[in-house]
Amino acid sequence: MQELKGLEYRITDTKPVMTRVAKLMAGSIKAHFAGGTIKPVSKRVKREGGETLRLTGRLMNSITAEGYEGRAVVGTNVVYALAHQFGFEGQVKQQVGAHERKITQAFGKAIDPTTVMVKAHGRTIEQNIPARPFMEVDPDDFAEAKAMIMKHIMGQ
Repeated sequence: MQELKGLEYRITDTKPVMTRVAKLMAGSIKAHFAGGTIKPVSKRVKREGGETLRLTGRLMNSITAEGYEGRAVVGTNVVYALAHQFGFEGQVKQQVGAHERKITQAFGKAIDPTTVMVKAHGRTIEQNIPARPFMEVDPDDFAEAKAMIMKHIMGQ
């Protein structure tokens, strides 16, 4: 009877194992970034080198992991993550703050380099971002997650 009570507790108290599973999945996603396997390769990488979706590391470092009763959640709060995961084609409205710009020509003619002040303004740009799925978990890590859950249930 005691063994059944232990089993019942382990089946209903899954937060600890789900936290471990979430961390495993987040680690797998981050390894996907670090492996340089995100495709298609970006124009910036073709032009300058480096790795796709890793210019600042913000997206990779934003991956979070949380365990709850019965579920493991991995995600990001970076606003542009969806556009990279699934792709995006369309118009984007941007607000550009006031800034300085160095100009070397005016009215099509070369001039001595001059710094000018540009006022704050809005603009609309066309975007065509191909899907670059980065929220991918290695199949071996899924197998490890399943084993973690089974060990938890069996009390090992």
